[in-house]
Amino acid sequence: MSPAVEVAGGLVVARTNPLAGAPMLTAIDSANGAQRWMARFAAPVESVAVLAGTVVASTSDAVVHGLAIGNGVTLWERPLSAPVCGVTVLAAPAGEPEGQSNTAVVAAGNSLTAIDAAGSTVWVARLGHQPVWMLPTSATLMVGTTGDTVVALDPRTGRTRWWIRHRIDPSIGGAEVAGVVWIADGQRRLVGLDPSTGAALHVVDVGDAVLDLHRLGHRLAVRTVSAALLVLGANGAPRWKVQFSAGFSAPCVVDGVVVVAVADGSLRMLSARTGAELHHVVVDLGAARTPDTLWMDDALVIVTATDGAAVGLQRVG
Repeated sequence: MSPAVEVAGGLVVARTNPLAGAPMLTAIDSANGAQRWMARFAAPVESVAVLAGTVVASTSDAVVHGLAIGNGVTLWERPLSAPVCGVTVLAAPAGEPEGQSNTAVVAAGNSLTAIDAAGSTVWVARLGHQPVWMLPTSATLMVGTTGDTVVALDPRTGRTRWWIRHRIDPSIGGAEVAGVVWIADGQRRLVGLDPSTGAALHVVDVGDAVLDLHRLGHRLAVRTVSAALLVLGANGAPRWKVQFSAGFSAPCVVDGVVVVAVADGSLRMLSARTGAELHHVVVDLGAARTPDTLWMDDALVIVTATDGAAVGLQRVG
């Protein structure tokens, strides 16, 4: 439920779990690619999230670590009673800029634990099943579970606002677009839910098995197992489709340009309005590596390889 890279405060914080050597987090200056700090761990790093001033990382030995974002020094450690299956950051409070949240939510076993930047418990929510994805919105924390349920929690208290039983694909997280939360049911269909009530607002058959969902501004991007990128409107209406010859990363968008990293080693820039290719460049991630995930921070593109051992930085423009 947590990516290999987080971008905050001018830093790219990447987790790597090499076959030889200690697992680590590495902070890279997004302006010049210089390493700012490195932190090593006794067990593989599984999730990483960034609060205001604190990096929160979970390791496979069921420990959550808090590190100072400026230098990587360990501030606190929280052992948990069950392996951590994900960490996410709640949306920033109303009126605060994005990236200034002070609360992370850790999923372990059948519970969620909200932890502040000092490592103190804010609340604990016990669910009937193991959470498989979390989606923070401005007013609600949405959680999908192994019991084919979607639960909406109050992000301030952890109390359940509503829950529905709905077939979901546990490997596919949700995405919020223009006030609608989209989930995949594992049968080529997407369902758009009202985050206030859980009512189904839209049902869309995309005609292919879904790999994952992503928000692209006010549109929904869908990656499929056949290496196609579908872009839908806020109501699920199809806008455009691009078929690639190889696998590609999760897309991101800035200033009307959608960027994807393709397994052939290229970055493709597409028009967010039509899907037409505008430009492409080659990124060298090393032999036998393919792009896995991709982020954009202003005009900076961050690409990670599938083995988690390399981060490529490419400035577009």
